[in-house]
Amino acid sequence: MITCPRCNTPNPPHMRFCNNCGFQLGAVQAGAPSPQVVAASPYGAQPAPVCWRCRSLGESGADFCKFCGARYADGAAQQPPASNVAAAVAGYGQQHQASMQQAPMQQAPMQQAPMQQAPMQQAPMQQAPMQQAPMQQAPQPALPTAHVDSGPAAVVNGQRAMHGTLVAILKDGTDGRAYPIVDDPTDVGRTEGHVVLADDPYLSPRHVRLVPRAEGLLVRDLDSINGVYVRLREPVELNDGDMLLLGQQLMRFEVLPETELPLGPAMHRGVLVFGTPEVARLARLVQYTTEGVGRDVHYIYRDETVVGREQGDVVCTDDPFMSRRHAAIALDRSQRRFVLRDLGSSNGTAIRIRGERILKAGDQFRVGRHLFRYDRAGASA
Repeated sequence: MITCPRCNTPNPPHMRFCNNCGFQLGAVQAGAPSPQVVAASPYGAQPAPVCWRCRSLGESGADFCKFCGARYADGAAQQPPASNVAAAVAGYGQQHQASMQQAPMQQAPMQQAPMQQAPMQQAPMQQAPMQQAPMQQAPQPALPTAHVDSGPAAVVNGQRAMHGTLVAILKDGTDGRAYPIVDDPTDVGRTEGHVVLADDPYLSPRHVRLVPRAEGLLVRDLDSINGVYVRLREPVELNDGDMLLLGQQLMRFEVLPETELPLGPAMHRGVLVFGTPEVARLARLVQYTTEGVGRDVHYIYRDETVVGREQGDVVCTDDPFMSRRHAAIALDRSQRRFVLRDLGSSNGTAIRIRGERILKAGDQFRVGRHLFRYDRAGASA
C-alpha cells in the first residue's frame, strides 16, 4: 500500500491520486500496474476525451482528466486530431470489417471438397493473424511525466521536493490544518482537486490552482464564481470593477463614466433648484449582498475616504469583523488615481485577483469561507 503524505490514508499501489484527498502520489512503485487506458468501442459508443497532458483516456462528459487533473479545454489547441484514440479505434473497426469480408473467399475450396472434414476444422485458425493485426496498430499512450504549468517535479533522494505549506487560519486567528505544497500544481475546490473542502458552499467545484514558482506561489483563479481575495500588505492602486472585502462587506469600486460626472446647478423655469451643494464626485463604492445585487452606494469625492465600523465616511456599524477605522481610499485629482490602503485593521483588507497573482511568503488569501496563509519552505514572512 502507498500512504498519502498529505492525509496518511493507505492507497493501493496502482493509484496515482489519493482516494481520500486527491493528492498526487507520485511515481508508481516498481512492479505495480500502471493506469490502464481502455479504448471506446468502435460499434456505436461515443469516444471519451483524450487528455492532452498524460495521453490517458478520460470519462465521457468530464471536464478534467481523472489521472492527472488537467482541464481538457486547456489543451484543445495542443492536441493534433490524428492522435486521438478514437481515430485509432475507428481504423480498427474498418480493418476488422474488411477482414470479415475476405473470409468467405478462403472458404470456396472447402465447398468443393465436402468429404474432407479436417481442412474445414483448421480453417478458423487462419483468421487469428487477421484479428491480431489491428491490435499491433493501436497507439500506446504515454504515462504522464511532467506538468505543463510548473515543469517536472524536483526529486531529492527519491522524494519530490517540498516547496512550502498551505496553512488554514481559524476564526480565532490561530493556525489550523496544514497542507504540504510540493513542486506540482495543487488544486483547491469543493468537490474536485487535491484539497477538497466539501463543507464550503461558496466554493466552486474546482476553485483555485496553486503553482509553485521560483519567485513565490502562483495563485490562479479557475473561473470560480466567488473569486480569490488576497489580503493587502501594502497600498494598491484601484481599477474600475475591482472587488473589495472589508470585514463582512463586499464592495465594488466603480469609476464614474462621463455621463455621471457633476452636471452643475439645475434650473427650473429660470429658478435655481434648492439642494445640497454639488461636489466633484469621481467614483463610488457599491455594497453587494448575498442576493448578488448592489444595495447601498457611496460616492467618493474627498481626498481621502475612510471606511470603518465606528468612524469614517462610510460607516458599517453592524459589522463585528470590521475595525473602528478599517481602510482608506486616497484620491489624486490631477491624475484621477485611487489608492486603497489598510489602516491596521484586525481582519485585514482584501482585493479580488484578476486571473492570477504571485504570492510571497506570509501572504494570506481567502476562497469562500476559508482563509489560508502561504508559508514557503526555508523562508520567513
